[in-house]
Amino acid sequence: MKYLCLFFAVCTFILGIGSCSNGVTPQVTYNEYYDLNIGEGNIADIDLSQDGSKIVIRGSKSGAASFSSFVAVYESLTGVKLYEFTSSNDSSYKSAVFSTDGTKLAVSNKFGDAFVVNSQKGVVLQKFSNAFYPKVLENGSAIVAIRIEGDENTPATLSMYAMNDGRRVKDFSFNELGSTIGDWELEGVLHSEQFVIRLELNKGSRSERIVYWDIETDKKRSDIIIENVNNIDGKGFTKDLSTIILKDFTATASLNAFNTITGTKINTFPLTYTGLSQKREIFNYTLANDLIFAVQGNGQNNALPPSIYKVTEGKEIKPLSSATQNAHYQRLTFSYDSKFLAGIEKKYEGIVIEPSPMKVRIWYVK
Repeated sequence: MKYLCLFFAVCTFILGIGSCSNGVTPQVTYNEYYDLNIGEGNIADIDLSQDGSKIVIRGSKSGAASFSSFVAVYESLTGVKLYEFTSSNDSSYKSAVFSTDGTKLAVSNKFGDAFVVNSQKGVVLQKFSNAFYPKVLENGSAIVAIRIEGDENTPATLSMYAMNDGRRVKDFSFNELGSTIGDWELEGVLHSEQFVIRLELNKGSRSERIVYWDIETDKKRSDIIIENVNNIDGKGFTKDLSTIILKDFTATASLNAFNTITGTKINTFPLTYTGLSQKREIFNYTLANDLIFAVQGNGQNNALPPSIYKVTEGKEIKPLSSATQNAHYQRLTFSYDSKFLAGIEKKYEGIVIEPSPMKVRIWYVK
């Protein structure tokens, strides 16, 4: 029996599954990266599930006569498609994001028709009307979404919708959201207690306002303004919403990491810096919950490989591989547990070029 248990432990270690009855859990081994070839068309956005095991891809596919909008979920490490939703381009999908625990996926189209599905099977759990860019509460009881009573120029508000019947059950009183949806964004929900809003102030003022709003009491928890900053092509918030990286428009021209509740600056990174023996300019970036920072820059005529930096130390800790010399990765995003990073692959030859077929690369970074 002793030798049988030893044999079982060795086998499960090699396969990366299970553990022996002696309580020793083997370490799962991952490849450095995984590539997904999606087909002809264009990818608009991606999101990784909590543990990185699934990726949702939103975009449009080219057909014989027209384009169609799609939302598809794949197993990240095998490329197996789990399910897909398609729609005509007239009612194209505008958002598709996992819940923080990875068990649900929230989708909405340009008309505010939204639905939430079981993220593993794609089974629709509930449908909602007039619910733009929905975010699922961690306890699964409801969604928070943007509501527009009119056309896209109508002032937008925020509401909560029940998961059990799809009804709108609460309208939030925060009325400082600007004239249209383009002035602000619902960045996400924190557990099931609060949501976070980011506002661009005065269109060109180069200031960002970040508000935490309590769901139960319908009152503000925190409200900060960060001056002389703006987003560039990146996902500036950590998945837990605690930190943001923004571009500095002062003479120093840098990226700065801030605490989103206090506004305290954590660290600064130059926009043009030397990495991997080449000078680069930052084009795409994202931030993980444990404050590791993924960045891709471009040289004069070619894209440079992405790298991982530590925010608190400001130094490179790991270079990442590129598919080709001129691979340019957009919409970089981490999994909630910070173990995986994904990016939409483009080509860069002085300008960004769409590849054929559509491609996504997923790196294992821990």
